[in-house]
Amino acid sequence: MKPRVTQFLIGANVAVFVAMTLSGVSPVRPSSEQLIIAGANVGVLTVLGGEWWRAFTAMFLHIGAVHLLFNMYALWNVGKFVEGLLGRPMYLAVYLLTGLAGSFASSLWNPFVPSAGASGAIFGLFGVIVGFTFRARDRLPPEAFASLRTSIVTTLLFNLMFAIGIPYLDHAAHLGGLLSGVLAGVMATGSAFESQNQRATWGSQAIVLATVVGLAVLATTRTKNNKDVRWMVPLARAQNAFSSGDFERTVELAGESLAVKDTPAGHAARGEAYMMLNRYDEAVTDLRLADVDATLNNAIAWALVRLGRDLDEALRRANAAVVVEQNAAFVGTRCWVYAARGELERARADCRTAVKLENDDVIDVGMLRFVEGDPAGALTLWQTTLKHTPRHAHDLAPWLELARKSIGAPPPAPAAEAEAADAG
Repeated sequence: MKPRVTQFLIGANVAVFVAMTLSGVSPVRPSSEQLIIAGANVGVLTVLGGEWWRAFTAMFLHIGAVHLLFNMYALWNVGKFVEGLLGRPMYLAVYLLTGLAGSFASSLWNPFVPSAGASGAIFGLFGVIVGFTFRARDRLPPEAFASLRTSIVTTLLFNLMFAIGIPYLDHAAHLGGLLSGVLAGVMATGSAFESQNQRATWGSQAIVLATVVGLAVLATTRTKNNKDVRWMVPLARAQNAFSSGDFERTVELAGESLAVKDTPAGHAARGEAYMMLNRYDEAVTDLRLADVDATLNNAIAWALVRLGRDLDEALRRANAAVVVEQNAAFVGTRCWVYAARGELERARADCRTAVKLENDDVIDVGMLRFVEGDPAGALTLWQTTLKHTPRHAHDLAPWLELARKSIGAPPPAPAAEAEAADAG
């Protein structure tokens, strides 16, 4: 019998990976936010947020190409045997049930960490073979049993060692899938041996279904009783809303989290959302209370430049960001800080570096023209930019005004100004 279902499952996993990559998700190491948007399993969202579908969709997501390739190799090798053993319909049912068991075991173990991958279901298939080997030990020739046992133990130990050696893999899902798979193998093999057609009966998998339901109930109960749930659930939802581009909702949910417990992560989530909403005063207040990294230092520096205040702090934070990574965004922000402080020589040096690193950033190109003594050129470039990307209108407003004053140009008509502000 050709392993049609195994081929279909591998195709489905690869298709999902390709679709994720085409949508902009990193094919090497996707971020947690990208995985959550794609449908990764997160206990607080799955069992408490009512997003039960995540337990299923997570089985077809992978944390990079290496994770996918290893899982598909393992699925091909073990799936062919189990598909022949159980038959196609039962094999697909067991694959999905053990995968769900792995998802709920993951939610039970750590309800706050995103998890993804087919390995829970794959370990379930290994479990089926273990259960089959145990149940069939008296019915197989001794040499066949010994060979099968050695092969299975070796393969299982290899996979367990590989899994343990990679820190970001979900070992709870592996264990949940494996144990439920053993149950499935024992029950299916028993019913097959007792059946004339040597195929497992559907009733044999009732205990596996009960195990899946039991794990879901335990995960829900444990998560509800976790003392951190009241603030971590809205925080997780806030981070998910930010990844989806819903910044108003992010502010609301992060506020709910902070009302329960004041945390740096809550302030970071709300502060970054305020930045995207051009609410810089509130953004600075929140981001100063977060665990600031290079990205947030850069964000604070930019916000302070836009506000035109605390420029010493802005320079200190911009320097801290550039020390960590000299990329176009960080160097460009420091250029704007220097320009706001009137240190034009340093502004020119940084703007030239930023433009060299990313020469299609017309915002920094405009600032380079401005600090090189060409405010008219900067004004023309910025105005052209705003026609295509009006979201920059808020950030450029004070610089546009300064450029106009430098060349004696009249202010824009009120209607045009309002239109730009609305577009931003």
